[in-house]
Amino acid sequence: MMMKKVKIHPDLIQLLENMSGIYDGKTVKGSDSLSWKAYRVAEQVNDLHLVPELLGFIDVVENQSLKNEAYQLVLFILNNTKDEKLVNELLKRLKREDQNDESLYKLLIGIWESKVKLKKHLESVIYYIDDQRELIRNAAIRLISSFEKDLEIAENALIEVINDPYDNFDLKYGIQSIGLIGSEKSVHALQKIHSKINDDEMKEKIIEAIKKIKQ
Repeated sequence: MMMKKVKIHPDLIQLLENMSGIYDGKTVKGSDSLSWKAYRVAEQVNDLHLVPELLGFIDVVENQSLKNEAYQLVLFILNNTKDEKLVNELLKRLKREDQNDESLYKLLIGIWESKVKLKKHLESVIYYIDDQRELIRNAAIRLISSFEKDLEIAENALIEVINDPYDNFDLKYGIQSIGLIGSEKSVHALQKIHSKINDDEMKEKIIEAIKKIKQ
């Protein structure tokens, strides 16, 4: 498949293949590997004109490893540009990748790691905070903290998470997220949980969250 040239690399497909590690061999490791070097190149990419080509490739490629790397490159572009149109396009892709655990997780956690403030598609993220898949659920809970609109809806969703968590990871990430976007309503919910649990580390996280809310 012929692809347009990448400005910082002679061949976009080659970059994705290098990122995937298929040319690393068994003896080369760490910073000497081709994949490590390719990732350092990919981390600097900020050309939004590459996005349609990459998304088109993602939609047709059958190799999951190459698909992962293509998404990663798009996420590097998002991280470097903070582009609102791009992040909305990626959020719209969550349902499309519902049956692909790797791609779905990569999108959820990658958008969160970009620290882009979100205004749309909150419902698409809330959909996954009760997912049976632990990594998907945890990533969605963290991503809710990135929203700056519909905060009451986001807060209510997080209160439900901390009131009835699947496990301690849900509780931990729920507390952290609610500390970033919560209101006085969240303070009351956190105080109730603080009085019920015996986990000292979790109690400390609750205290930290309450302090952030009251700042």
